[in-house]
Amino acid sequence: MARLGKSEWSLHLFTDKYRYFNNLYKKTNEYMEISTFFTMKKLKVYIASPYTIGDTAVNVRRQIDAANELMDMGLLPFAPLMSHFHHLVHPRSYESWLEWDFGWLEVCDIVLRLDGESRGADMEVARAKELGIPVCYSINELEKMI
Repeated sequence: MARLGKSEWSLHLFTDKYRYFNNLYKKTNEYMEISTFFTMKKLKVYIASPYTIGDTAVNVRRQIDAANELMDMGLLPFAPLMSHFHHLVHPRSYESWLEWDFGWLEVCDIVLRLDGESRGADMEVARAKELGIPVCYSINELEKMI
């Protein structure tokens, strides 16, 4: 396959995305314009939870499970503990990961704070409140907010 230029690659990705959603549209038999799939706003949910206190593998799993449940609800979760796997391959400083987390936090619509002691998650909640981003403390509470 020939190497595509930037504009050709963008068109290629858009075309593939269009085909995917068009096929999805045909399969669902819903009477919805295909453009609706591109314009529907889904809530972006930042998940704040413990990482280093306790078993990190269990903590990562809890966040992934929460993200999966949010996806099932039609939301767009951001699970910052997925960086655990990135860090295994390309380690970075704690401060570097905080900067990355806070960058994503600022573009989310809501924060879900999972229970458990965590200085980092508490800092994320404090920053969300500074920005006026709503914070909820359970998936049930989040469901009631949306």
